[in-house]
Amino acid sequence: MKKSFAAFALLLTLACSDGPSGPTTGEVITLTSAQAASLVARIEAAGAQDPSIAALADTVDVVIKAGAQARQVDITTDLGDGPYWAVSLHRFGGSTTTFDVIAFNEPSNPTRFIIVAGVSLGGSQPASSVTGSIGTDGTTSRTGHMFSVSGSQVSAWHVNAGTATLTAHPTTQACPAFPGPGTCVSSTMDVAFNFSGSVAEGAATGQRVASGAVTDIPGVRLSQP
Repeated sequence: MKKSFAAFALLLTLACSDGPSGPTTGEVITLTSAQAASLVARIEAAGAQDPSIAALADTVDVVIKAGAQARQVDITTDLGDGPYWAVSLHRFGGSTTTFDVIAFNEPSNPTRFIIVAGVSLGGSQPASSVTGSIGTDGTTSRTGHMFSVSGSQVSAWHVNAGTATLTAHPTTQACPAFPGPGTCVSSTMDVAFNFSGSVAEGAATGQRVASGAVTDIPGVRLSQP
């Protein structure tokens, strides 16, 4: 997805958001443009050092910017203390549907990220959910990544065991002034995951685990021909 489209997604979601700016007490926050830019920059910097994260950087760019409104989530992990917030993206193009949930700490200075993703191949309409074990099963797949940043050092873990379920709930509320091609509507996503095993990459050692079950993670559905 091109950067210009990602930038538009940020603007349209900020325009639809009614919440307060910055982290506040409560379940949902509205990221400022500076916070969204900080999140994207941190993930792209991590991707420059770790090939597995680099492969996700463009998707993460869209997810973070499109999900300028984020929900505080309850995640159990040994990656590091929370709280964590999350945004979501449901994307359909051709016959491929992708699902992404990005969880992160400290919106203004993020240092820890947990990514839950899924793909469904085939069909003329967007798939509404994907579920199963980590890995590929027929026409669907589930993946997970965890990483932390300390200064210029990135520690990353690629999930190789566990389960994930992602379910999208698009609304009929169109994104304002959407230039196309395709359509854009506001959406939420439910996620339940259990990352029980992972492989260290980059500067990481050992393994990390994470689990959680969260409903109504804010985001958008993007559909393109």
